[in-house]
Amino acid sequence: MKNSIYLFLLLVFASCVEQEAEYTPSGTPSDIAESELYLILKENYFWNQELPYIIDPAAFSSPDDLMVYCRNKQYDRWSYVQSREEFNNFFEEGMYVGFGVQFSEDASGNLLILFSFDGSPMRKAGIDRGCKIIKIDGVALSNTADKLSLLGDDNLGVSKEFTYIDVLGDTLVKNVIKENVTIKTVIHSEVIQAGSKKVGYLVLHSFIGPTYNELYQVFSNFQSQGINDLVLDFRYNGGGRVDVAQFLLNSLAPSITNGKICMNYKHNSNLANENYTYNFTTTAYNLGITRLFVIATRNTASASELIINSMKPYMPVYIIGDTTHGKPVGMYVFEFSDYAFVPISFAITNANNEGGYFNGIPPTKFAYDDVYRPFGDSAEDCLQQSLNYIRYNSWLTIKSSTPRIKNFRDRLSGFEFDKGAE
Repeated sequence: MKNSIYLFLLLVFASCVEQEAEYTPSGTPSDIAESELYLILKENYFWNQELPYIIDPAAFSSPDDLMVYCRNKQYDRWSYVQSREEFNNFFEEGMYVGFGVQFSEDASGNLLILFSFDGSPMRKAGIDRGCKIIKIDGVALSNTADKLSLLGDDNLGVSKEFTYIDVLGDTLVKNVIKENVTIKTVIHSEVIQAGSKKVGYLVLHSFIGPTYNELYQVFSNFQSQGINDLVLDFRYNGGGRVDVAQFLLNSLAPSITNGKICMNYKHNSNLANENYTYNFTTTAYNLGITRLFVIATRNTASASELIINSMKPYMPVYIIGDTTHGKPVGMYVFEFSDYAFVPISFAITNANNEGGYFNGIPPTKFAYDDVYRPFGDSAEDCLQQSLNYIRYNSWLTIKSSTPRIKNFRDRLSGFEFDKGAE
């Protein structure tokens, strides 16, 4: 029987599904977990009709191997299995073990630092946005395909030697040790003057438990300063908890949307009776904006795409940057033993029943992610385009000299995709 525990990517359930009386899992603990996972998928997986009719748990080395095997090959690369402890630490507490950075890749195969979390090991070592890592433990990255393995296991005390070029062009070498990283999801926020208009600018990394209080503080500041427009910088936002995204939506939507459709949830045919509609409930933190500017890249996924799609029926939404990742589906979380099973379980559409953007949401105005400029720099390509349109109602036509960077996150799947940082 399903037992609701708390809201995450809609709801988190204790394991699991109703089981037939004669069914008794047997075998190793891993086999039992795999059998339980298969029953969960048969009942709850969005593409459950495409699952194999029967599975042999002994044929899989772990529940994660089974989950990968059962994924819909055309659409799904997100469903995953994670330890309950690591999962809850990240999404509820905003903590994980790592260096505290997010990477991208330049044309030569070196790793670019997109940002580092405040107080993280990398930030404390002085390695931040715009720095370029060229070697790890003496191994040149330009000649290495599997860069993730060079970063080591996500365990406390793992030490790596980084050779990097800083924003001044100097080559430096530093040892950095993995620690417990506390995520501050608001990477940057400020009010920018664009001609006669005050523009709220918010860089948000993800939607997790601590995001609530961070957004309260930011929106209170934006309200007190009387902003006219808002730029949401989602360029590195891979999503997270839908309940947190809904708070943001209710703070963005105009008051006339109160009680109107925000989003529709659709499940598989087994769970059609659980399909439902979520309506807007405007909050005291509502900013009263009449249009929305969103900076996006291929890293912009899931709940951040949900913000874009849900607002479109009610106000102009201008996307500056690149096409988004393309994840119009969400997950339920099922806890069993020490595991968190996280399969794709539903699709979401907006008030106009628009969704299905597996190829991503295209930009209104293409712009490069200028990783060599700090957040809030009005000369940074994406922000510059946004501010120019807000001030003059037109896009800049000058060609950027910013080099194109590769999206490193596109190579990730499962929990590593959700985490989006090392």
